[in-house]
Amino acid sequence: MGKQTQVGPKVTFTAIIATVLFVIWAGSQDPSASSHIYRMTALEQCQAAARKSARFPATVDYQTMASSINELPGGRTKVRLPFTAKNIFGVEIEHVAWCLFDKSGMIESFINKG
Repeated sequence: MGKQTQVGPKVTFTAIIATVLFVIWAGSQDPSASSHIYRMTALEQCQAAARKSARFPATVDYQTMASSINELPGGRTKVRLPFTAKNIFGVEIEHVAWCLFDKSGMIESFINKG
């Protein structure tokens, strides 16, 4: 059988203290205390702005997998949301919505129409 080694009381005590400190630290990390808007809220508000900008809102098709959400310094969040929408002739046109948020909501939006 393998050789057994004993761990001294000093090492055991240090490990226990380290574990307790880690648990206390991890518990103090409150995810709701973030200085940024919740990512899903930002995406939904940007989608609403994109739909509102379309001449025919029912034709808007979001390309959510191609979207990006970036948290910027100072608590701001930037959303890039590509989407398509039909024009008056029924032709599907590509667009990109750019939305800027702070913790309280949307600051501005810009729709780049293809």
